Amino acid sequence: MGNITETADLPTVIFVGPLKTGTTWIHDYLSEMDSVVLPKGTKETFFFDRFYHRGVSFYRAFFPTETTATKRVRVEVAPSYAGHELALERIAATLPTARIVLTVREPVQRSLSHYRHEVRYGHYPEPLDQYINPTDPIISRSDYPELLEEALRLFGADRVIVLDFGELRHSPEAFSARVCSCLRLTYQAPSPALLASASNEARVPRSPLLARIANDAVDTLKRFRLHWISNVARAAGLRALIERVPRHGEGEATPQQRELIAATLRFDYEEFLAAAAVHVPEPARGFGPHIPRAQDKRSGDSA
Repeated sequence: MGNITETADLPTVIFVGPLKTGTTWIHDYLSEMDSVVLPKGTKETFFFDRFYHRGVSFYRAFFPTETTATKRVRVEVAPSYAGHELALERIAATLPTARIVLTVREPVQRSLSHYRHEVRYGHYPEPLDQYINPTDPIISRSDYPELLEEALRLFGADRVIVLDFGELRHSPEAFSARVCSCLRLTYQAPSPALLASASNEARVPRSPLLARIANDAVDTLKRFRLHWISNVARAAGLRALIERVPRHGEGEATPQQRELIAATLRFDYEEFLAAAAVHVPEPARGFGPHIPRAQDKRSGDSA
């Protein structure tokens, strides 16, 4: 894999996550742009983590062929790739000129949001304390220094970009301008509806068993490229039968649990952001005056 013929019409930019760092919002924003091509019928193809054995032709089928005159930027937003043991290595081997974007978030908040995500889909039936260890994905995927080190080793500094979720929370227009810069496009403002949206709001399952069965069914549909069935079910509101909005305070972490997560991660997020600043792009052309990078205020973060 990796020659010019095999990689024609494949993404040149992949937002690799990790999970719960604003990637759904990024996907929705890119969906508003005529100059961007995203996978047909689905947000994520899961090619580089789940379906790599099916070959590049499987992946290419998600992206329509275009003439040179209408060539647009091909992008995948796939937060499951960051933290998977082989996904980044496979991207580097298959797409030798592609750029990857790491989206990062205050690590304790990201870990807690990831835990709620796993609970929502019936995967984590035990209390939070059972999963606070360095090898569990809710913790290990918040280890940004290790993730960035791996990315730089595989792609080189000129093909690795870092975006801070905190800026999306507090200055979404500036964040959007940096997303455009990742794609080397002129700035396009997000729609008012998108600016007002709250993607992936927290939910809890009515029954963990039912949630797990439903999620397994969706995974089976994805394996056979039948994404449209799950899309129709979602549009029909069937999720409401499986999950609900949590009650006030339900699922919230204690201060002791937050401290334990921070101690398990063993790095300072502000220091990481300062060190990673060289990989953060300037806002794209057309955005207007430069706006400094926002810092995550660690509050009001429930998604």
